Amino acid sequence: SGVAFGLFSHSPTAWKVAAFLVLSGITVIALLWYYFYCQELSRSGLFAFCLIAGGACGHMVDRFRFSKVVDFLDFYWKSYHWPAFNLADAAITIGVFLLFFDALIQSRSRSVVIHDSSSRQGKSGA
Repeated sequence: SGVAFGLFSHSPTAWKVAAFLVLSGITVIALLWYYFYCQELSRSGLFAFCLIAGGACGHMVDRFRFSKVVDFLDFYWKSYHWPAFNLADAAITIGVFLLFFDALIQSRSRSVVIHDSSSRQGKSGA
């Protein structure tokens, strides 16, 4: 009933529901704006955006219906308890990691292209 992985689960409900509904809505709008107006995305980048937007929408639905996000995945290993979470939390987390790795791969491929084109210019100018 908190944010991701049960964080802030003991905070007052009224302000928390309103704040996180607004935050989820802003996140979805920002992702859509970026998708339509900023740059082309690779398939993995688009998939990452869809995971993040889907997770944010899932949280919004839970907050509208139940005034909280329902965490239903709860894992224990020996004496360790992993914080409870749900599929929307997992989608957002995976989406953020995919987006990070996609940006890393895209920046490396751009630097290879820039390096390759600059070395060609040096050879043709000599």
